[in-house]
Amino acid sequence: MHVDLEGADNRQAGAEVTIRDGAAIVGSASVPSGVRRIDIPWWPIAEGPRLLSVTAADAVDVAVNVSADRVPVLVFEPRPSWTSAFVRRALEDDPRLDVDSRVRRGPTIASAPDRRSLDRAALVVVGAPDALTSSDVALLNQYVRVRGGTLVLLPDRAPSGPGAALLAGTWREQLRSTPEAVGPLQASERLIGDPARQLDTVLGGSNQAPELLMTPTGTGRTLISGAMDAWRYRAQDDAAFDRFWRSIAADAGRHSASMTIELSAPVATPAERIHLVVRWRSMDPPATATVRAVARCGSDDVRPIRLWPTGEPGAFSGSLAAGAPGTCVIEAASDDGPSASAAVIVARQLHRGAVATLADVDRLVKSTGGNSVTAEEAGQLARSLTTAILPRPLPTTVRPMQSPWWMLPFAAALGGEWWLRRRNGLR
Repeated sequence: MHVDLEGADNRQAGAEVTIRDGAAIVGSASVPSGVRRIDIPWWPIAEGPRLLSVTAADAVDVAVNVSADRVPVLVFEPRPSWTSAFVRRALEDDPRLDVDSRVRRGPTIASAPDRRSLDRAALVVVGAPDALTSSDVALLNQYVRVRGGTLVLLPDRAPSGPGAALLAGTWREQLRSTPEAVGPLQASERLIGDPARQLDTVLGGSNQAPELLMTPTGTGRTLISGAMDAWRYRAQDDAAFDRFWRSIAADAGRHSASMTIELSAPVATPAERIHLVVRWRSMDPPATATVRAVARCGSDDVRPIRLWPTGEPGAFSGSLAAGAPGTCVIEAASDDGPSASAAVIVARQLHRGAVATLADVDRLVKSTGGNSVTAEEAGQLARSLTTAILPRPLPTTVRPMQSPWWMLPFAAALGGEWWLRRRNGLR
């Protein structure tokens, strides 16, 4: 678990951060001086949705879904490669992953991925992309652009051949005498790409010279690793090589599975409205898709959830109102297709954290034209009110001709006329 300490000062150095699942402490760590983010390992005590409370100077409740489902991963090596071999070993040693390996050992011994295996895989790892054929490139292109999968490319030389079309931009080779850090990896033989674009995510290198780059491709994403000989230094930094590639696979399982359910909030209070998006990913999307979703909340009956197309292919949105405190399991399935489930924990009272709450209040105040100040800036409050609260003109309707005071000039004019007529001898 990554814990960000916002608003903490050096006086909190050495404070204990604890993670509780109910009354049980499942993880803890001390905060070193000057550190704003710490990683805390924690151990699930049971499967299913769990409500964890993270406590330091403040308390925040977070919900996680502990699942025994394994993430399907496909590793394809068009020719044997040291880089892909050690990445494959790191993934195979993780019990959370279901790894299927395909290696092309010769022109007459072909074991290329087929459409069915690509449709199932949440992550596809390709070693030696320079050895890919045109048909391989077309199939992988459809996997990442149409299906929306996560594709990892592990070149061990400068890009060439049909496989170079899968790598964004131009990549040049650079050799160093000693290994240097490429994000969490170490490498001396590196590929450096063109400057990163606005939507790219640089995991290693810099924006002007990316070496470990995640780039959006169609509805999916492609990770290009320029750390060509990172496998040589896989034992350094407490096996950071293995941990990095396993984290990429776990992240792909959350974002690129055949069907996923995205929740606006995994934890809610009673009667709070929860919005969800169901995404169905397929190599060959049908012309019409039917996706059904239901919610099972505690001992209540099954509640159907109405889904609406979002305009994005294979994506449907819906919402439901949280019921009594407990657990709501949301299940989605398609006709003769994949299925997915997600859980929402409904708690009577939540600790959302003072920092997050104050940030929400600050955004609300500023969005309505107000101003927020800290305790140190309280002296500015009076000046802010003086300049902010000004007299506002109010429109009013005035009808002067309907005033009763008009009787006075009318009587004076009538009396004057009578006096002039009598003076001139008229009646």
